[in-house]
Amino acid sequence: MKITMKPLISVVTSVYNGASDIGRTIDSILNQTLSKYEYIMIDDGSSDNTYEILTRYAHKDRRVKLLRNERNLGLTASLNRCLYVATAPYIARIDGGDIAAKDRFEKQLSFLGGDSDVGIVGSNDIVIFFEFGTYRLIKRPIDDGSVVRRLMYRNCFSHSTLMIRRSVFDHFGFYRTRYAQDYDLIIRARQKYKLANLPDFLCVRVQRIQDITGRKWRDQELTVFKAKIHHFNKLGTDLMTRFLAASLYMPMSALRMAVPSGFKRLYNRYISDHVPDGFDYDRLGDYYQLLDKLNKR
Repeated sequence: MKITMKPLISVVTSVYNGASDIGRTIDSILNQTLSKYEYIMIDDGSSDNTYEILTRYAHKDRRVKLLRNERNLGLTASLNRCLYVATAPYIARIDGGDIAAKDRFEKQLSFLGGDSDVGIVGSNDIVIFFEFGTYRLIKRPIDDGSVVRRLMYRNCFSHSTLMIRRSVFDHFGFYRTRYAQDYDLIIRARQKYKLANLPDFLCVRVQRIQDITGRKWRDQELTVFKAKIHHFNKLGTDLMTRFLAASLYMPMSALRMAVPSGFKRLYNRYISDHVPDGFDYDRLGDYYQLLDKLNKR
């Protein structure tokens, strides 16, 4: 009789019209040093050949479980569909087009296994600006105290780096559509669990100007703002910290919202490091080399 090993991690990705980039994301997951996981992918009503690409991977690797929305439902609803069928005690997130370091799951699972008080762990990451051939290192606060202080002002996690205990969802419910789904979940989780980021660079995010992050960043700021207002007293910080955050957040948020998109593009183009000469965006090994180089600094 054939025995099926229950996965340790359920990896979750929602894709909408991601045919040009999704292959490198899937390959980076299937190349993980830790292999006991299931990869739940959902095509969110794509109009390109995304679903056909996902189907080919599902046929090649039985760890890939494929769902499909007949029409576009959006990221939050799509992720929740994946969570309904996830079976593992840990949930790992990654967005289509992003690349995970080969040892990401191994490092994050080891960390969570060694500290049962932590409910969510992320990591540092790298953002590559595709059109400009540049990149920036995003260094996150590491320990719970530093994370909570930063959360008073803004989200200090990259959704594509998160590994979350299933018990967080069991206790607090799935993602909610009213607020920025990742920030809202993180704040709710902090009522029971500690939060952390690993100091390693475990993810590369490739950002294009036409991506939602580039086109709708002000809308994202507004959803984060609504989540902050709703959850302001739930972070468990002292009264003085909350007072300072309340005093500073509004002008800081207004300033961020007022920054012209053109200025952000200039910054990303000219005040960022250049990717190595000959960098091939379709070759997974080039991303691994960049990650290895930066993690050895």
